[in-house]
Amino acid sequence: MKIPSDLIERYDLYTDVMQACASSREPRKGNYKRRYSYFVYGAQPEVLASPFNKIGPALDALTSLIFSAETTRFSIELGVDAKPVDKLRTMSVSRQLSRRWNEMKAGELVRQAVLWALAYDSMFLKLLWRGGRYQAFLCEPHTIGLFRDDVTDIDEQEAISMTYGITIKELTRELASHPRRAEILKNVSASQRQDSTAEADGLSKLVVAQIRSDNPTNLIGNLASPFVGTRLDLTPTGQEQLVPMTELWIWDDDKADYRVVTLANDMTVYDRFSGNHPGEPPGMWMKGEHQFIQFCPEPKYDYAWGFSQIDRLMDLQDWRTRRMREISDVLSRNTYPPKISFGVPGIQDEKAYALGLAKSYFAVADPMGKIEEWKTDLPQDLFIEIREIDAMFDEALGLPKILQGEGTPGVRSRGHAETLGRYASGRARSRSQYVESAVERLVNLMLQGMRVHDATHLPADDGTKFIVGQFDKVAVAKVDAHSSSPVFVEELDRTANELFEAGAIDRRTLLELRQPPMLDMLLERLKDIEEKEAKNAQMQMEFELKTKQAAAQRIR
Repeated sequence: MKIPSDLIERYDLYTDVMQACASSREPRKGNYKRRYSYFVYGAQPEVLASPFNKIGPALDALTSLIFSAETTRFSIELGVDAKPVDKLRTMSVSRQLSRRWNEMKAGELVRQAVLWALAYDSMFLKLLWRGGRYQAFLCEPHTIGLFRDDVTDIDEQEAISMTYGITIKELTRELASHPRRAEILKNVSASQRQDSTAEADGLSKLVVAQIRSDNPTNLIGNLASPFVGTRLDLTPTGQEQLVPMTELWIWDDDKADYRVVTLANDMTVYDRFSGNHPGEPPGMWMKGEHQFIQFCPEPKYDYAWGFSQIDRLMDLQDWRTRRMREISDVLSRNTYPPKISFGVPGIQDEKAYALGLAKSYFAVADPMGKIEEWKTDLPQDLFIEIREIDAMFDEALGLPKILQGEGTPGVRSRGHAETLGRYASGRARSRSQYVESAVERLVNLMLQGMRVHDATHLPADDGTKFIVGQFDKVAVAKVDAHSSSPVFVEELDRTANELFEAGAIDRRTLLELRQPPMLDMLLERLKDIEEKEAKNAQMQMEFELKTKQAAAQRIR
């Protein structure tokens, strides 16, 4: 975009762009509220929760197949014009990247991002450099706005907005060196006094009211059913009011970089570039890069937010809950069946209640009086429909039984089971590749940030010291061979073993491919083992040579 030089025109442009980014947020909020309720409670908002929520465990199982932090490994791919010295620095840069990854607990954040992306449709991770290390935060999709919802690549968006909340104390600390600090704080404080109940729109959680009924009306008749779930309020609470903040990343065509605009109560706090430019304040990140990584396991070709898996499961969950309540009602009726009295007048409530207790006795004066139970004939298999619904859950998510560790009829051997599992994991593999692309985007962004911000001195293979900023400028970080997805791991291990048995790789490479626990220690011990083996081989060769020489002398 062309950014006006006039401050008033520039502010008007920022306002128009923010409104464009926020245009789809309100309709999406309603969808996210409904999906959240189904994911957490297994029911629509403000409806009795399901006692067994099938959606939560199903999405958790799918997430475990799509991403695993334990198996994720990275490598560095050098540019075609890389210098020989860069090859000596590659392993050290890769280790430093892994340390930074573990330092900010990126694996845990990515797993949560994948889980909630399956539930919502997308989830975002924001990467920051603070205090000499990386920090990352999850951003819910209703806090993010995109300039165009039909542009599916977030890197191609001309503007990205994020809304969030911050306390007055935090804002005061953030503005410690700001030249307009007093004016901004006065404006924010005045706004809070006028509206003490205001919340930061971006961080307001999708609040679902706590609903509980101890005597709900069942779908069959008007009897109370014990098949009732309870909604626990999982919304975080706080005493301090949050100031609504908006951060806008807008592309500046003239500078070929993002402008990062921060507003508090519609008052501009910062207007700076992502990267460094002559005559401008220091950039907050890197030139030409924003800080957001989108996780969307199932994208849609013309919709930036993608598909939600919960949309496919809502009706199944309602069907399952309804049928389970009906089964519960039938079983309750047979456990405590209704009773019909003939010729027994004047039964009081407490006596009628006593008839349902064990070893109860009730005397009837009329010899013709009797009390009969009215039992319902139970089907042979009450839960056959439940099993069919559960199978539909698995089909909707692409989770066949063999991927859930359950036996499959007709499997004759381990190799047969592995082959079936490989064929059955196709849908999970395709989703894992989208997640892998997002993880690769994250680690590559980390590598680029380390070039700019990380001043740690690292050792090269030749013993010299360097910083990441001196490393190959076009080198990129890669996720090793689908290592982020567990469905690929066993296949990769088998391939590594076959390469080792064929003599195509050595033991050190085998360890690096298999990534066992305590890898560094095993590599060091392997050095000792190889040195001992080399000495033993040398001694064996010398012994065999002396034996041959002695035999030759005897023949003479």
